[in-house]
Amino acid sequence: MAENEWMTVADAAKELGVNDSRVRQLCISGDLAAQKFGKMWMVSAEAVKNRAKNPPRSGRRW
Repeated sequence: MAENEWMTVADAAKELGVNDSRVRQLCISGDLAAQKFGKMWMVSAEAVKNRAKNPPRSGRRW
């Protein structure tokens, strides 16, 4: 997969099994590589693939 491949927030949400607003939160926090074009977020397909392979642990971190 090339470095410059992008997907929409909706497509990323489907891949990750979360809703669109959660993907936007991850983009804003920097936890998911993305770029904003006008009002629309475009998410790195590679970042989505990596996050789907290695999801964060659920629950409290301590």
